[in-house]
Amino acid sequence: MNPRYHQAGFGLALAVFILVILASLGAYLALVVPTQASENGQAFQTERAYQAARAGMEWGLYQVMRRNLCAASQSISVAPDMPGFSVLVTCQETTAQESGQTVTFATLTSTASYGVSGQQDYVEREVQATVAL
Repeated sequence: MNPRYHQAGFGLALAVFILVILASLGAYLALVVPTQASENGQAFQTERAYQAARAGMEWGLYQVMRRNLCAASQSISVAPDMPGFSVLVTCQETTAQESGQTVTFATLTSTASYGVSGQQDYVEREVQATVAL
């Protein structure tokens, strides 16, 4: 027998095997890539929510430290820079005795959110600070 005839068909089996592997890889990538893009978008919005909360905190600290205002609850707008975000800044005053003196503290909480709670694109971040007045 001619050895050439014994190898016939091996190339076809190898080609089918490679096509199956490539098709499986393509199907996997088609499932993973959109998920990764969605997670990257969510991480970006989460960082923006944190920055919006920080902006609210800076605004609240200015109100307390410079203007002596500790409003119970105040919504602020960050719309020009971060459309779709809402920021709520709350302030609560407390007093404590320290070395025979009464010290007043202001606890500020800034909460930034985007989207509707329970929806896939919803993000929320909160920062808090306490300062002595």
